Amino acid sequence: MKRTKEIKVRMSREEFDRLNALVYVTGLSREEYVRRLFAGATVKRNPPADYPGLLRELRRIGAKVDDTLVKVRTLGFVDMLQMNEIYREVKNLEQIFETTLNCQKGKNETEKIVESDP
Repeated sequence: MKRTKEIKVRMSREEFDRLNALVYVTGLSREEYVRRLFAGATVKRNPPADYPGLLRELRRIGAKVDDTLVKVRTLGFVDMLQMNEIYREVKNLEQIFETTLNCQKGKNETEKIVESDP
């Protein structure tokens, strides 16, 4: 579709900064962001670049948990060494999620702006 029409919108510095912060976390251009909002779409932030790797790791740990549960049902006891290993892997993945997804308590200004978005 050829776009030939232009709209000028005046904003305060605060409104402009807020728009830029919201656009930044989506990875879209300002124009595309506004077009999507105007079309009624829910615009979401981009997942982190390592998102597929995190999902693979989570699935791997889940498969390990499943294998352990099969052993527990078959043998009738829990292998504590294996359970401790799984626990360490889950804790490590939790740390990676916190770092990658920026879930720490101290968030940057862009995150604060996005979170306050209605």
